[in-house]
Amino acid sequence: MYETKVSARQHVRGDIIRKAIEKNGYFNERFSEVIIKTLEYHGIVFDAEHYYSLYDVERRMQKLLGKEISWSVSKLIEVGVRNQ
Repeated sequence: MYETKVSARQHVRGDIIRKAIEKNGYFNERFSEVIIKTLEYHGIVFDAEHYYSLYDVERRMQKLLGKEISWSVSKLIEVGVRNQ
């Protein structure tokens, strides 16, 4: 089986990013909800018509979570996107 590679600069649909956050086994439901609400507040639209790079998502999370935690969360989202 081939593994899908996802670059931090590659654009991913908003709904796929949301699924990756919600279905991530490392986040509890409440933390996933906080991440989603934070990203929505910072302009991310989670639908099939909007595309974002994981770099953009990470940058927007930095305002709330800080650089290190945002990087870690971004890597977990990347794994979730790869598994979609």
